[in-house]
Amino acid sequence: MGDNKDSKDDKSHGSLRRGDSFHHHEEAEFAGRCNDAADQLLAKGCVRFLCAVDGSPFADAAVECTTRLMKKNSHVYLFHAFSSEEDKELPRHLDSEALKEKYDIMMLTSLPKSKYTLVWEDRFDNESAQTLPVKVVLIRATDGRIPRCTSDFLVVGYSGLRNHLQSESKDGHGLSYHAKKTVCGSIADFSMRYVHIPIIIVKKEIPPQSAGVGKSFIMAVDNSTISKKGLDIVYNLLTPRDTLTVIHVFSDKLDNFGNETGNVVRTYYEEDMARYSPTANCAFIPLMKEGTNLISDTIADYVNEKGADFFCIAPRVRADGAFASMTEQMITRVHTNIVVCKLK
Repeated sequence: MGDNKDSKDDKSHGSLRRGDSFHHHEEAEFAGRCNDAADQLLAKGCVRFLCAVDGSPFADAAVECTTRLMKKNSHVYLFHAFSSEEDKELPRHLDSEALKEKYDIMMLTSLPKSKYTLVWEDRFDNESAQTLPVKVVLIRATDGRIPRCTSDFLVVGYSGLRNHLQSESKDGHGLSYHAKKTVCGSIADFSMRYVHIPIIIVKKEIPPQSAGVGKSFIMAVDNSTISKKGLDIVYNLLTPRDTLTVIHVFSDKLDNFGNETGNVVRTYYEEDMARYSPTANCAFIPLMKEGTNLISDTIADYVNEKGADFFCIAPRVRADGAFASMTEQMITRVHTNIVVCKLK
C-alpha cells in the first residue's frame, strides 16, 4: 500500500493510535483480538492471505511472495484502497481500474481463478462524506468490517507507491534500489504495530526455486508461551519441501546452553517440531552471544548470513504499538521478509 500523504488526513478522522477515539483499543482488548486471531487460524488449519497492493514494485513483490506461500487450502485476497478523486491525478497505469486489470492478469499466471479474489475498496466514507486514510481502510479490512476479505495474514510490501515514485528518477533499478533499506514505510510500519492478525512484511523477492526445493524459514524463540504459540502459527505457512530453523541465543547473563534452562528450551522445540512441523527439514540451532554484542545483533547477523526467505518472530503486544527494543532492532537489521505474530 502507498504511504499516507500527510498527517492531516489522520487527524481529520481521529488518530489511528489505539489510545485515541477513532480506533480505541485498550491493551487487553487488542491483545485479546491478536490471540483470538491466532486461535482461529490454528483451529481451522487453512490460511487466507490479505495482500495489500498499490501498483508499486514493493506491492508486486508482496503479491509474488504471497503466491509462493499458497497451499492447497489457501486463498488470497488482493486488496486495494483507492480514491476516485485521487485516481484522476495518477498516471493512467496506476488508477484503480488499470491496477485491477494488472493484478488480475498477474494472478492468473500463478493461480487458478478460484484461489484469489480482487477486493477494491473506495476510501470515500458515505457516513462522514470524507475520504479516509489508507491506514483506516486497511484496519477495517483486517478487523472484519469489510467481511468479503476476512483473512488470517496480512501481507504488505515494506515500502509503498509514494516512495517509489519519489525515487524513480534517482535510480532505474526499481525494487533493487530499496533492497538495501531495512526501515519500513509508514503503511507497513503501522500495520505491523496496529493490525491484530499476523503480518508478513516483504522486503525482498524470493528467487525462483528449483524442483524439490522449498522456502527457508528462520524463527527466533525463547522459552515463553508467546514464542511457542508463534511457532504454531508459522507451521501453517510451511510445506513439506520447506526448511525451518529455530534459533535461540544463549548468554552467560541469561542462560547457558549446557545448563538446565538451555536444555529445557532445546528439548521443547525439538520435540515440538518433531510432532507438529509439516516439514521434516527442521532444526534447532543454539547461538552464543559473544562479548558485548546485543542479542538482536547476534540474531540479525545469523539470519542475514544464511539468506533465509523468511525471518519469524512473535513479539508481545503493547498498548502504544511499540515493540521491545530487541524486537525493533531485529526488524530494522534483518534484510529478508519478516513474519510478525503478535501475541499476549
